[in-house]
Amino acid sequence: MSILRLHNIFGRAFRLCNNRLLLAAAVCAGDGASPSSLAQSYTPPASVEFQWEAQIPQLKLHIFKALPHFYPTATIAVALAFAGLSTNDQVPTPPNSPKGTLWFDRRDNSSRVSISGPINPGLIVRPQSGTISFNRYLKSVSPLEEAEEVPNDEAVASVAWQCASAFGINRNQLVEFGKRIQKCEPNTPRQAAKTDICARGIVLARLVDGIEFYAGRDFITSGFVLDLTSHEQIQDFQLIWPELEVVKTCTLPSREQVEQWMRQGKAAFVPDEDPATLKRTMTELNAAPKVTICSIKPYYTPTSAHGDTIGPVLKLEMKTATATAYLLCPVKIDMP
Repeated sequence: MSILRLHNIFGRAFRLCNNRLLLAAAVCAGDGASPSSLAQSYTPPASVEFQWEAQIPQLKLHIFKALPHFYPTATIAVALAFAGLSTNDQVPTPPNSPKGTLWFDRRDNSSRVSISGPINPGLIVRPQSGTISFNRYLKSVSPLEEAEEVPNDEAVASVAWQCASAFGINRNQLVEFGKRIQKCEPNTPRQAAKTDICARGIVLARLVDGIEFYAGRDFITSGFVLDLTSHEQIQDFQLIWPELEVVKTCTLPSREQVEQWMRQGKAAFVPDEDPATLKRTMTELNAAPKVTICSIKPYYTPTSAHGDTIGPVLKLEMKTATATAYLLCPVKIDMP
């Protein structure tokens, strides 16, 4: 996609309608809040035998302090252009907002502001968390129109990488985590089939030390997410990019330490899209007398209750004779 065509997206953006931004809170781990606070814990029998096929990477990692990111005026101007807004569209900041928060909404929506902010969120800049997010506006359109000419995955990826570059992020600071789709929500059964796709998106996870920040199809802990709807119109995006200050250097734990943490119930199942499948997998893994650890991969993620500390977490692929599951295990590291 040419830069000129990308600029044309800016001009169309103000006509877009509102839809939910499928971004979840960061996965917490470590001393502040373990993954079990967000998912079901792995509770193996005391006699379980762990067999290791995977090697724990010998990497030098860091513990970071997450600091506010006060975006320069030029970056905010880029975000406003993506959203089809201008500085004239700024609305009053709610009194309970963190310092430096900026809210922008279309003028015809600006009167619809509650104590927590615009009802239609528009564009929000939150320097304290290093976040810029946009959610498009409501308009009168049928789901059939929404499903017309939704760009393919390659087109979505091309736009996302150009957007990231426009925000001043180097390509080597991001990695493609995965793609996603949003199904249409018909107002009546005749307007669109439930299988129709109204938007396609992409998740780009942040890279530090060559290690990804933990992400899912519907959330990032740091990185960039973009969704495009018909005719390559921007539906929503979110950039999470706090400043990072190194406070400690560390290495990954031994197998024995990981096993001990799992036996203590500190690992949690990664949620599955199908709750019934997850429940069956949990039951089988929790009861299995022998579990094989097939792969292990470190990620960075918030590791404190307030998200102001960033550290490593391990994603484990676990197999029994009948099931495969993925677990998140926090890495306990003594802080200075």
